[in-house]
Amino acid sequence: MKVYIAARTKRADDACYLADKLEQEKHSVTFKWFDEVITNRIQNKGAHRDYYQFVRKALLSASNAEIFILLSDSGMRGTYVEMGAFLLSQLQNPKSNPKLIIVGGEKHSHIFESVSFTYHVDSVDQVIDLVEIN
Repeated sequence: MKVYIAARTKRADDACYLADKLEQEKHSVTFKWFDEVITNRIQNKGAHRDYYQFVRKALLSASNAEIFILLSDSGMRGTYVEMGAFLLSQLQNPKSNPKLIIVGGEKHSHIFESVSFTYHVDSVDQVIDLVEIN
């Protein structure tokens, strides 16, 4: 299945770990933003001219995913935009058995985390088992 992993840049190591585990199980990660050079520029408040292509790729990749994984953390903003692209895609062109998996954080903290295909787990390791359930 095609998977998108959203997280704050400070959780890039967790996202990379999860991507590796999912790929071992033959899933495809739609965009490995954590491998992009721009990640360092975002953290260091770098050149804005690079953001357009990064944002475009992130949103298109999120909307093409069948499974969206959100690594919850305080202060998230961009990750919710990515989640919105995924949700809109599901409303416009429903995929079979979509999953919105939220790792950590408060359960159903807002309406967008309350759609019928939302799953909450406590740890990154729990995601693998949930992804395998059809």
